[in-house]
Amino acid sequence: MPYFFVGGGNPARAVGKGGENVFVVTIDQDKCVGCGECAAACPAKILSLVDGKAEVTGEECMGCQSCMMMCPTEAIVVQEY
Repeated sequence: MPYFFVGGGNPARAVGKGGENVFVVTIDQDKCVGCGECAAACPAKILSLVDGKAEVTGEECMGCQSCMMMCPTEAIVVQEY
């Protein structure tokens, strides 16, 4: 089931949707320490470090929550709607 990026403007927020599921990924830039664990864990490769902080730079989110689980500072939240 494909998940497409439908958000805009804010690089710390991505919305993926596929079928009935919609996932929202939010990165709290104040909590992010730029370790890169989230980017390494993301199978869709939508996260990157930009100026020392994690940002959503890709266009597909699978909603797997790997980024959220690997973040040592709990800066990432993945919500399903």
